[in-house]
Amino acid sequence: MIHADLLPLLRCPVCHGALVANASALRCPDCDTAYTVRAGVPDLVPPTAETGADWDTWRAHLEAFQQRREHRSDEPKKLVNRMTRSGGPQQVAFAEFTEIRDGVVLDIGCGPGKFRFQLPDSVLYIGMDPIPLPEASEFAFIRGVAEHLPLPNQSVRHITVLSALDHFKDCEAFLREAVRILEPGGRLHVVQQVHEHGFSIRGLAHWVKDSLEDRSTKHDDSVPHHMTEFDRGDLSKTFARHFTVEREQLYSMSFYTPRRVFLTLAPAP
Repeated sequence: MIHADLLPLLRCPVCHGALVANASALRCPDCDTAYTVRAGVPDLVPPTAETGADWDTWRAHLEAFQQRREHRSDEPKKLVNRMTRSGGPQQVAFAEFTEIRDGVVLDIGCGPGKFRFQLPDSVLYIGMDPIPLPEASEFAFIRGVAEHLPLPNQSVRHITVLSALDHFKDCEAFLREAVRILEPGGRLHVVQQVHEHGFSIRGLAHWVKDSLEDRSTKHDDSVPHHMTEFDRGDLSKTFARHFTVEREQLYSMSFYTPRRVFLTLAPAP
């Protein structure tokens, strides 16, 4: 059964029409599109999002990412996997940075949904990810993609994206959707790794980590690690058309781990 708090908010990701539920599916009467529900998880990836060469590349990227994630989980003590570990402390720091206190929070690219533990009980946390993990049964979760958000206009107070923006197929499409679903006064909060030009200890450590991980998981060189790689300038340009930066903070766990940028953004006037 779909999470009780989630069902009233669900909309068709194709036309944004209200969905009608039955035991194993959701249907949009407006565009006559049907969506499956598996173990209480609504699968709201639109059919058109899984066809075409661009989406083929994204799916191959996602499969490789899932393989790396499983390897990290299965062998957490390996050096390469210890080098990727930053989630807990980063999430604590990011929750403090966002100052989220209440309202509906949509966490895009949520993985196992661990960020919910850093938020107060007064929020309604909704996780969304194209890869449903076993933990998805523990909270309000949608299988979906950032470019087609299955929620109503002006329905969300906060959107969070923790180290996932570089896995989106189309950041421009995501930002248009983010503006659509944010309520007046709503905010987008982003954590994103930024790449540095030229030689640096952080850059070298990141290259070593990627090389070791590729060897461990037999990564296909033709499949990108990230759909987009950002430096700070690229990141600013990505948001400029749709959002303005309210607050910004650099974060890094150590002298050799990649820098990440914490951002709180408001829809542009």
